[in-house]
Amino acid sequence: MGYAKGLPLALTILGSDLYDSDMQQWKSALESYKEIPNPDIQETLKISYNRLDDRAKKIFLDIACFFIGVDVDHVITILDNCHFYIKKLIDKCLISIEFKRLRMHDLLRDMGREVVRQESDEPGERSRLWFHEDIRHVLEDNTGTNKVEGIVIELPKPDLIHLSSKVFKKMTRLRLFINRNACFLKDLIFCLMS
Repeated sequence: MGYAKGLPLALTILGSDLYDSDMQQWKSALESYKEIPNPDIQETLKISYNRLDDRAKKIFLDIACFFIGVDVDHVITILDNCHFYIKKLIDKCLISIEFKRLRMHDLLRDMGREVVRQESDEPGERSRLWFHEDIRHVLEDNTGTNKVEGIVIELPKPDLIHLSSKVFKKMTRLRLFINRNACFLKDLIFCLMS
């Protein structure tokens, strides 16, 4: 089952949820889970997240939103002395390291991202931005707030983002800005210094 990807907890919940359903109902349910994750699975996975201290929660969310597949040494450098917390997340089976790269089960990633999405309906009121449409909205319409802590821009294809010279002024808690393939109409250095 592709959705559960071998996670026993997810398989148990899905089996219980879809028991006595026909193949069409299974396909329909699994398609809907791509848009809206199964709430029973999300709530069960969230128990481990809720038991973390605040710093470990922040690092978990940073990894879920920005750093899956990234070299662990690079992440430790960026997140500044997070060795202890990464080990804690590994011990709790929330992340793993394979070939020096951070890994996280897709359902845990989805749960972490859902925690961030539930912070607000307005992307500029969320702590982390990774979805290209949300980022474009926040940067081009200048809707960012002091709640934004991190932005990682990874557009489906290289593209141009139009910035206001005051776009970062309200984002006073921004600690992480990574651009993987966007070009900016205004000089980003100018925007950050304005």
